[in-house]
Amino acid sequence: MANSSHILGPATMPRPCSNTAPFFSGALDDPINDFLAEYSELADGHRLSEQQKCELVVWYVDPNLRNHWKSMGGYAS
Repeated sequence: MANSSHILGPATMPRPCSNTAPFFSGALDDPINDFLAEYSELADGHRLSEQQKCELVVWYVDPNLRNHWKSMGGYAS
């Protein structure tokens, strides 16, 4: 029987409202490079595919910015 601590993937990513989740507000004092590095480390730790990383990143972006992120080239859904 598999140990649940070894289960990885999108289902195990922290919820956007979690205090352990990265978050990008878009504010001038919120560097995007820091957010992307934190998100990338989290996604890699959960063994997300490149497509999953692209699809889920918007979970952690301010809701007012999500449509903009989804409209950018390279976003896969």
